[in-house]
Amino acid sequence: MPYALLRLGDPGRALVLTQEQQTGNDGLWLPILWGSYGRAARATPEFKTFIRRFGLVELWDNYGAPDGCHKNDNSDYVCE
Repeated sequence: MPYALLRLGDPGRALVLTQEQQTGNDGLWLPILWGSYGRAARATPEFKTFIRRFGLVELWDNYGAPDGCHKNDNSDYVCE
């Protein structure tokens, strides 16, 4: 479902859904967050909560943020 929501232009809902229920195949939808279909998702307010709950903030703090992501003045990660 998150994959379909991202492709159909409802990125905020896709990110909220992934926090409420685990998917059976994160390998399908998660990679598209970093491509053109994920650009809108990365710009939503839900993205900040998603990366924290999904464990990406801790991962990035330990190993560095991916290309196109950085910490802002509030110490929140922002991704292009």
